[in-house]
Amino acid sequence: MSTIFEVIDSLSLPKKETNKLQIYLIKHNQERDILHSALMSPLKTDEDKLELLKEFLKTLSADLNKEVIILPPLPGTESETHIYKHRCYDYFKEIILESKKHKRFCITGNPGTGKTFFGRYIMSVLLKEGFELLVDDASYSHLYLITRDEMNTFDVEVNHDFDTGKLIMVSSPKDLNIKNFCKPVNITIKVYMQIWSEAELEECRSLIYPEFSKDNLQESYQLCGGIPRMIFKCKLSEINKMITASEPVDEIINGHIFVNSPYTSCELKFASVIVGDKVFARLKEFYKEKTYKFVFASSSVSLLGSVRGHMFEIIAHNELSAGKTFLTRSLEGRKKSCGKEQKLRLPQLIIKNCYTVDDIEDGKYCKPVAKNFETIDSIYIGKDYDYTFQMTVGRTHDIKQHGYQLLHEKLGGESAGHTIRHYFVVPKDTFKNFQKQPFTVKKEEKGQPKNVVNVKQWITKRIEQYVLLLDVGINSTY
Repeated sequence: MSTIFEVIDSLSLPKKETNKLQIYLIKHNQERDILHSALMSPLKTDEDKLELLKEFLKTLSADLNKEVIILPPLPGTESETHIYKHRCYDYFKEIILESKKHKRFCITGNPGTGKTFFGRYIMSVLLKEGFELLVDDASYSHLYLITRDEMNTFDVEVNHDFDTGKLIMVSSPKDLNIKNFCKPVNITIKVYMQIWSEAELEECRSLIYPEFSKDNLQESYQLCGGIPRMIFKCKLSEINKMITASEPVDEIINGHIFVNSPYTSCELKFASVIVGDKVFARLKEFYKEKTYKFVFASSSVSLLGSVRGHMFEIIAHNELSAGKTFLTRSLEGRKKSCGKEQKLRLPQLIIKNCYTVDDIEDGKYCKPVAKNFETIDSIYIGKDYDYTFQMTVGRTHDIKQHGYQLLHEKLGGESAGHTIRHYFVVPKDTFKNFQKQPFTVKKEEKGQPKNVVNVKQWITKRIEQYVLLLDVGINSTY
């Protein structure tokens, strides 16, 4: 029985189109099998087969500039293929096309964030740009050589080396594969695919998965964070089972790679507030003393800063709601009490997870489930004051004005005159020298120098900054 490549070679397609078909089919097993079956039908003449191949070629001519790339139905399929273009796709594309220094490009990140789709996207881009590709895939039995003059694209594993062209590796963060690929450090760049924002997931849902309800998306997002494959392909019960599993699972779901600009560095964070709370509950039950020592004795280890910061925030939530007295000092230079240490007694409070501003309830320790109140980690609306808390292990931490604008009405609106106390909750090594922090704007609003913003009058009038010492002992409530 003839292979599909032999069938294509036997037909009188132009060489460029023949190469284009062969390149695509090497990468896409399912489409290759479907097309092969259609071409081998005894009822089809050579003219029929040529027409079929021409129709198939149209599927490789999608508009790659839209937010959703739509490929027409492939032979034997009933529906179109939709690819949502993640915000990093164009950035990665420009690096690959324009970089003069780098010859190797490693694309990695959390499983389920769209790396495979990026591989298909970049192949389509390169073909449209006129490049010829060499594709190596573990699912294909051998390396099919098209050319080695321009671009060579790889997915998952690389067992070859070339002295010309550019190599692109699209892989989950498997240390051995990535380490070997990135050994020529002077000509290699490694970039990380960011997890998806809730806004991106919502846009993808409305464009590609309209039957998937917005409520389901929000519930799934609160559980596992911005992993589209988990959100759109798994039931809530399946996601919940994975994040609570004590045994290893196929998907890396409890920890997310959060990428720093410009996609070349990252830090590991909990997938969600819910995941962080579950991890903390386990640590509290089995490793209480070790957890304390790690969080409050690792300030000099910069590589642990991110994990330390997240664990510190979880501990802070437990302490602030437990009914305790804390050492504080005012950061307001105009106040007589500035610099003087004072004690703050907080009552024991019920913790309430809040999904929206409307969920905030007077007299409870309200904790945003997602970072939807930018800058603010928790809120307590008391009888005399409104308290907002911002946890940090750093010596500086600006205040995003946008977070307070979202809470304006909840904090009394224009008619209110009572004080809002904004507490920076810090560890012992930071407390003494912590200073008043500036208000800043959201990144997308920045059209001015850093930390320069016209502060709203009500914010200037009502918000007072304090620093609060969280010095947890082993016998603490956490």
